[in-house]
Amino acid sequence: YAYWSVFAGSFGHTYGNNSIMQFIKPGVGGAYGAKEPWYDALNNPGFNQMKYLKNLMLTFPFFERIPDQSIIAGTNGERYDRAIATRGKDYLMVYNYTGRPMKVDFSKISGAKKNAWWYTTKDGKLEYIGEFENGIHNFQHDSGYSSGNDHILIVVDSSKDYVNKEWDELPDAQQRWEKK
Repeated sequence: YAYWSVFAGSFGHTYGNNSIMQFIKPGVGGAYGAKEPWYDALNNPGFNQMKYLKNLMLTFPFFERIPDQSIIAGTNGERYDRAIATRGKDYLMVYNYTGRPMKVDFSKISGAKKNAWWYTTKDGKLEYIGEFENGIHNFQHDSGYSSGNDHILIVVDSSKDYVNKEWDELPDAQQRWEKK
């Protein structure tokens, strides 16, 4: 739920791991299925994937970003098939949990031409898709439709340099902002 929450306008997200929240340790039973010691749960994939969300959010001008579902053109899905969008003046992002096909309106941000990337939430990998004209475009990640096959479509005004076409992952954005 992290990307849905942050794209909808929340300021952050706390990773909810029952073993960590309950400080489960050997010999002490846990609730809600928690069995793993809390210190082992620190190595779970979800815990370590939160850095990708943080880095993505800090890559773009943070305080101008707003939720904007008008970016999704046509019919949006329901529940887990629902895509959620956020944007600034010259960039937009769409989170898609299932990899379902979606229509995205590029005219919601500045620029006649836009560059687009897929961002993988599980490992922070970045894949340049290409340059596009303004308008409504259809997208579906090559990995297809399935629960938990989540990716983020990133679209940026081609005159901006938030993301480089050659990158296969985003650099540490926090260091960039700390230098300013």
